[in-house]
Amino acid sequence: MLLGKDVVCASDIRDLLRNCPAEEFTQGKLICSCFSVREKTISDAISRGCNTVDNLGKQLKCGTNCGSCKSELSTLIKVTQIAEPT
Repeated sequence: MLLGKDVVCASDIRDLLRNCPAEEFTQGKLICSCFSVREKTISDAISRGCNTVDNLGKQLKCGTNCGSCKSELSTLIKVTQIAEPT
């Protein structure tokens, strides 16, 4: 994200002015680095009913390689389900 950068490059400024934000901004932080799955993609899948780490792995592949993102996937499931009205 731009706010976390020490230096903002000209292309970042140009994209912002053109209303073309980078994927990192629109899709959220990278959760699964093995398969480049970002937070919004995961939250969207959870909202559509993919409510276990295993199901997320089947649908998005996240958590199926090294497994280091499984705890964060579990947290996202809990947070997303709490945030959604029942």
